[in-house]
Amino acid sequence: SLQSGTAEPAGEAGVPAALAAEGADLPAGAQPLATIERTRARFLVQRVRLSLVGREGAPLASLHAGGIELTAHRDMSGQGAHFRLDELYVDDRTAADPLRSRLVESNPSRASAGGGPEESSLVQLQYLRSAAGAADELHVRFNRLHLEWNPATITALLAFFRSPAAGAAAAAPPDA
Repeated sequence: SLQSGTAEPAGEAGVPAALAAEGADLPAGAQPLATIERTRARFLVQRVRLSLVGREGAPLASLHAGGIELTAHRDMSGQGAHFRLDELYVDDRTAADPLRSRLVESNPSRASAGGGPEESSLVQLQYLRSAAGAADELHVRFNRLHLEWNPATITALLAFFRSPAAGAAAAAPPDA
C-alpha cells in the first residue's frame, strides 16, 4: 500500500509541490498543487515455500518462510525502514522418521507463549534517520532459532548446492 499526506489547494495553473521544491522550472504564475507531508510503502509476503529436489528426483528439503514484511516511510521528521521475518522452517525430506524431520524451526515455543508478532518474530530490523541531522538509529531484535543436525541431509544439501544445474551442461554452447 502507498499512502500520501494532505493536499494544499492551488490555482488553476498549479504544479506538484515536489517539483517546485526540487527547483523545477515552473510556468509563469504557477502555484504548487500539493505538499506531500508523509509517504509510506509496505511490502508483505504471507508465506513462501521452496522445495529442493536432488538430481535423482528425490526430495531433499523444503523451506517455509512466513510473515515477511518490509515497510519504508518518509515524513517531515525523517525517514526509516522496518524489516520483519516472523517464521522460518526447514524440513528434512530424507528423514525416515517424520517426527524428527524439522532441521530449522523458528521460535518453537511460540504457541505456548501467546505473544504477538513483535514478541515472536524471528528477526526485526528498524532503521531511522532524522531530518534534523541527529544520529541515525538501527534497532535489531532476534528471537530463538532451533537447529537440528542430520549429517546425511547436510551432506546431500551441500552436494545439491555445489553441483552445477542438470540442464546447464546441456544448454552450454559447443566449443568451436
